[in-house]
Amino acid sequence: MIPLDDPTGFFPSSPLILTPVPILRPVVAQIITAIENRQTVSFHWVSGLPMFIGIVQPMIFISHPVKTVDPYAIYPDDNSYFIGYWHEKKEVLAFSFSEIKELELKLDHFTIPSDFNAEVYFDRHMHEFTSSFTSYTVELLLDKEVGGCARQWSRTEVVKECSDGSIYVKFATNEILKVLDWILICGNTVKVVGPAVLVKMVQNKMNEVEMHG
Repeated sequence: MIPLDDPTGFFPSSPLILTPVPILRPVVAQIITAIENRQTVSFHWVSGLPMFIGIVQPMIFISHPVKTVDPYAIYPDDNSYFIGYWHEKKEVLAFSFSEIKELELKLDHFTIPSDFNAEVYFDRHMHEFTSSFTSYTVELLLDKEVGGCARQWSRTEVVKECSDGSIYVKFATNEILKVLDWILICGNTVKVVGPAVLVKMVQNKMNEVEMHG
């Protein structure tokens, strides 16, 4: 749902006149109810990891501890994420609807902070919700056969073709987890040059795949 008087496109901090969103999955409807009623939710979080078996990349799914969240806003143009206060980590983050399982509306209620601004949680470079406010300069080497994995990360990204045909890409983002997911899907067609934290994150994910393989 989007308020008629909401110029940002975000679900409001106070529900007024509403108009329907074209696609409304059950979990989205539940989160909208929680936002309207200022009602805390809890849910199981399940994430997937590609296993990299030849050219086929089957997914394994890992269940994480239950999250307790106060939902603040939805970005309806995308309808894939909502922003909320995560009780266990004591911070406001964006959450993907696709990773939510067994969502439950709790009896607890909350108040949205008066200084809350949904816009600051949206990475304009990547046109996606951000999960971090730390900015990273990402450098990647893409195999010349990368094909369908290629994408534009930012309007200001640097792209150069190397002598061996590979593609060097450099861009700034605070959405490093989205970059990580994309790298895992592309597998060995992408090499991380920097930053070091992203190199480490890729290695950790690969270790997880080996442990669950």
